[in-house]
Amino acid sequence: MNQRQLPSVELIQGPTGNPASPPNHRKRRWRIFFGVLLIGLVLALAFVYGRDPVYRASASVLTVKPKDVDRRSADADLEHVAIQGRLLMGEALLGRLAAGLAEDRPEDTIAVDRLRGMLAGTPVPDTNLLELRAEGATPERLQRIVNRWAETYESFRAEEIEAISGRTVAEIEDEQTGLRRRIEGAG
Repeated sequence: MNQRQLPSVELIQGPTGNPASPPNHRKRRWRIFFGVLLIGLVLALAFVYGRDPVYRASASVLTVKPKDVDRRSADADLEHVAIQGRLLMGEALLGRLAAGLAEDRPEDTIAVDRLRGMLAGTPVPDTNLLELRAEGATPERLQRIVNRWAETYESFRAEEIEAISGRTVAEIEDEQTGLRRRIEGAG
């Protein structure tokens, strides 16, 4: 019978000396940790403060759908507000805005695509208000852009309402002329 020999186990004890003193590698780990943390914080702060600031200018516009003569106006017409929001970002209005800005100040000449990227018209929930927002690096320029945008929208809406009113008046006059002819023909 062969007996297998069992592996031997050797007991190794730590360094002799003062057991109360912490090992050297723990101190080194904390130094490395705080060094890396400090470098990371400095880099993060440099990145954040090195970026250009982004300013925002905003204005609110009340938009109300012209109501029929015999109807009471609704509290909030969300569909109309959504349509006006699309109109605010439309090619026709932004083209007028770009032309108006270039006319006021040649240094404010901005392409329509760039305007579309810096402007936003967001509806205020459960109201007939639209918030006009512009974001960019120059606060004074943003104020001029938002103010001009609101003025352009106001004149655009006035022209649109005038055109609708003109069509309505023309339709009523045509109807009135037709009725006169019928009355004269019957009498």
